[in-house]
Amino acid sequence: MNFDELIDEAIDKLSSESIAEGIEALEGIADTFAKAGFKQKQFLEMREYIIRTAKERAVSNGVPLFFIEDKIKQAERKAHERRTGKEPGLIILQ
Repeated sequence: MNFDELIDEAIDKLSSESIAEGIEALEGIADTFAKAGFKQKQFLEMREYIIRTAKERAVSNGVPLFFIEDKIKQAERKAHERRTGKEPGLIILQ
């Protein structure tokens, strides 16, 4: 799969019921950016484009924007927990 196809896949998945798979595709894009030596800022700009385009596509298909935003946040939170073993921003008191 080439890079453009990976971006299209992420947009398709994020704008559908396969949001978790879209987040996985974003992680693959992040890995590609890192391996190619791009800066994190460049990936974040691409991520913003992908998510914005997915939202636009979902809304044009009749899916409420808040639904997509909430699903993306949930999927990103779960992906973060999977990668790090902890919730983002979680403070563990001892």
